[in-house]
Amino acid sequence: GVVTRQKHPQNRTKVIYRLTEKGIELVPLLVDMIVWSEAWHEADERTAEFARLARADRDGIIGNIVARLRAGLT
Repeated sequence: GVVTRQKHPQNRTKVIYRLTEKGIELVPLLVDMIVWSEAWHEADERTAEFARLARADRDGIIGNIVARLRAGLT
């Protein structure tokens, strides 16, 4: 119930995966896990930058991700 799977409407060889509302509610946990992981393990540049931004504005980052995911549900 965390992810939905559907066939791509124009290409039968492709599949579209989307988070459900239940999956979207995991975003805060996933952001926290990225920040934690970056603190304990060497991270690539993108992950380190994301972790830095998330530490500076956790709620803003999470709100942005959730809004974009929910917009994709409609």
